[in-house]
Amino acid sequence: MKIAALSWRGVAGLTDAGVELQSGGQPSDLVVVTGPSGSGKTRLLWSIVAAKERLAPYGAAPTDENITGAAGSAKIAIDWWFSEKERADVGLDGAHHHTEVLFPSPKMPSVQAAAVNELLSRYSHSRRTGKIDYIPPDRTMPVSASASGDSEFDQKRRRLSRGSEKYGTRCEIKNLN
Repeated sequence: MKIAALSWRGVAGLTDAGVELQSGGQPSDLVVVTGPSGSGKTRLLWSIVAAKERLAPYGAAPTDENITGAAGSAKIAIDWWFSEKERADVGLDGAHHHTEVLFPSPKMPSVQAAAVNELLSRYSHSRRTGKIDYIPPDRTMPVSASASGDSEFDQKRRRLSRGSEKYGTRCEIKNLN
């Protein structure tokens, strides 16, 4: 899974806007969010995670207050792109699927296809499986962590917790050249 486009309105600390993350109908392989301190990078990432978790949770999402601020309401729209294999797994037609999430309403009934929600709620340790990862600023290395990282079972269990060590189990450096 990849994000092909994103738009937001009413998100605290961000000017209402949108961005296309694709070229020629294909989503980008790598997206880098940059900007000066206080420009909204973290808030943007919180918004993506909160919208995804509202649709199909597999962990703790940022609270509504982190998204709406004083305005009290926000809307986040995400255009998802799913691979051929992901679509075949759940019988989903077409690669692109649009979702919209309103805040602060409690888990609203979804008008999205059940297959989209199923794909968004999956978690697998495999690099071949799309997933959204949010690394909180207070992350720590768990005492029980091994040098090779946690097993998929341990990661799934930790991901559903609210502990600060939930994402601090492994670091990989990849050469992007």
